[in-house]
Amino acid sequence: MVSYIRFFVIVALSLSTLLTHSATAASGATVNDGKVPWGLTVVIMDGIDQYQQAEIPVKEATAFIEARTRLVFNVEYVTEFSAHELTPYAVGDDYDGDGKGDERAYLMMGWNLPRSVIRSLPVSSSYLFLYKLNGYRPLQAGSAVGLDYGIRKGGKRRPYATVATDQWWYVNEPHEEFQSRAAQILTHEIINTIQGKIEAAPYRCQPLTATFGLPAPQFESERLLKLNDSCYAKLGNNTN
Repeated sequence: MVSYIRFFVIVALSLSTLLTHSATAASGATVNDGKVPWGLTVVIMDGIDQYQQAEIPVKEATAFIEARTRLVFNVEYVTEFSAHELTPYAVGDDYDGDGKGDERAYLMMGWNLPRSVIRSLPVSSSYLFLYKLNGYRPLQAGSAVGLDYGIRKGGKRRPYATVATDQWWYVNEPHEEFQSRAAQILTHEIINTIQGKIEAAPYRCQPLTATFGLPAPQFESERLLKLNDSCYAKLGNNTN
């Protein structure tokens, strides 16, 4: 009888432990399962289509990163109707000899947003702003900054990326093994924001570099391999 009772207690405790671990794992990343949560706030601006231009490519981009790392994304969508400015950059030939290009290209950065927009955002590991250029020439497909120029939320700076969605290349059509070319762009910029955090203090992880000239999926995969055990340990549970 004593042996039977002891066996029953051991089985009960083992079952309890298993159920607890399973429930914890199902609810999100934990220290035990080795996963690291990453909060991503996607800010939808200028009346863009949330499903076509945000949810579809963001889902593919985050799934791509999750499949190759220990990161687990918690994505929150925020719609913002405030007007914003654009930052001009000198490009093209310098015909007038002033040392700068004579043409202008534009993008939107955090300093182009009203302070009220920044204040209204939730605290997040990183941010992605999707906006329109409305006919202005784009400087590049997407832009991202590290912590030095990041958004200050929750007492510290956060990395962010901005992507103009009204460009011919920002479409949900297959491109280099991605189902959505827009997703390929977002994957690159989200990885840039991850690098923006991990390369800064107190993490000081190695840069997420890759071999130049590789097709996009291989290039981004090689970058993500740089996220090693040491870096994940520094991130810990990444409680924002």
